[in-house]
Parts: sequence; C-alpha cells; structure tokens
Amino acid sequence: MMKTYTGSCHCGTVRFEIDADIDHVRVCDCSICSKRGALIYRVARATSGS
Repeated sequence: MMKTYTGSCHCGTVRFEIDADIDHVRVCDCSICSKRGALIYRVARATSGS
C-alpha cells in the first residue's frame, strides 16, 4: 500500500516527501544516525516532469 513519507537531511535544510510502498529499510551506522536510531530507504531519482 502506497503511503506518503517525509524526511530531511541531518541539519534539516533539505526536506523531501515521497510516496512509497516500503518493504525494507536499512540501519545506517554513521555516528549521527546511530544516535538518532535512523533508518534508510532508497528511492529512485525523480525524472523530469515528476
């Protein structure tokens, strides 16, 4: 089921929204994500006109 998710870079300057059917995530092991308990989900780059 497609759901809308929002996110941002670590400092919050870049924000984004995606519609996705998330079936898996990865645990990031960088020091910032480890402290926050952040997870990663990769999406394809948007194409022109999207």
